[in-house]
Amino acid sequence: MTLDVAGAGQAHQQHAFGNARAEPPVLVGMLHKIDDPLELPPGLVDTGEALVGDVSGKVAIIIDDLISAGSTIARTAQACREHGAVAVHAAVSHGVFAGAANEVLAGSSVETIVVTDTIPPWRVTAPGLRAKLVEVSAVPLFAAAIRRLHVGGSLVELRGE
Repeated sequence: MTLDVAGAGQAHQQHAFGNARAEPPVLVGMLHKIDDPLELPPGLVDTGEALVGDVSGKVAIIIDDLISAGSTIARTAQACREHGAVAVHAAVSHGVFAGAANEVLAGSSVETIVVTDTIPPWRVTAPGLRAKLVEVSAVPLFAAAIRRLHVGGSLVELRGE
């Protein structure tokens, strides 16, 4: 299994997450993405297709903080498939699902998209995307954090529970 992230900013976090919870250790890959178009040389467009890491013969899990239009998840899933991933799943903190996300993600090669309920998925109308969507409640985590803050407990310990 590999954890593939949509940018270098999350790579170190996913490496630590994967190795803390998996036996054997999880391999971490990354899809190159430039968030700020001003960072690109004139005339170049970031396609987000430079995959770093070996996904061949493995299950790829894409980790990202949010889905907006869905193009980053769709491109990452496609790159993983083109490089031999046997399955591609995504786990995302916040599902905005704006713009053409219904069409982009319904037709993408990602099999499952797990999102929290921090943003209700009322924009998800395409049956193909709805079938891929798994919603997980963030309420217990927020409740535990509030409880710990109220009694002076540690929030860091929540990562281990």
